[in-house]
Amino acid sequence: MCHPHLVSYPLPRLMYIQKHYGRDVEVLMPKEWLIRELTGETVTDVFSMRGIADLARGVYAKDLKRRLGIGIPLAPMKSPTDLAGYVTEAAAEKYGLAAGTPVYIGTSDFYAGLLGMGLCETGEAFDLSGTSEHIGYLSADLRREGFVSGKYFYGNCTYGVTRSSGPSCDFAIRQFGVEGLELSHMMEGKPPIFLPYLGGERAPISD
Repeated sequence: MCHPHLVSYPLPRLMYIQKHYGRDVEVLMPKEWLIRELTGETVTDVFSMRGIADLARGVYAKDLKRRLGIGIPLAPMKSPTDLAGYVTEAAAEKYGLAAGTPVYIGTSDFYAGLLGMGLCETGEAFDLSGTSEHIGYLSADLRREGFVSGKYFYGNCTYGVTRSSGPSCDFAIRQFGVEGLELSHMMEGKPPIFLPYLGGERAPISD
């Protein structure tokens, strides 16, 4: 899979954590922790581990882990649609849920958002905005240059990303007021252009 050099992807985060906290720490994404809290099972999905997973085969890229010296134990990977387990009696009592409720693995917020938009046909385009901004389309093949591109539920997801969309909008509102964000200003052909790392890149270091 093609990736830009972004520290918010799993692989750079793991390298940072291992460097500063050692190889014996346990690393879980929030949903992985929640799944274990509810079911007692430790599991993740292949799309949440983009950059360190072989998406086509649904396994960790062992050669990459070995080459970079990643020794932190990672959760086993399954499909996002697989059943992770069932709410245990202890979790039911603690959280007020019904014991035995099925819990599914799920996936990253980005891919879940694309599914929620109904994106399932090659050639369909999207603009998914939130903390970051993803603009792209579903492609039949991987794009090797200039894009992030990798396996999706349907074909391949190819896109460009700005990692600071929400803070950028917040900055504009503070500086110019809501009136300054009218679409007509953008249509005049002279939109503001700036580097949007206003608060730094995200985890593990927002600097």
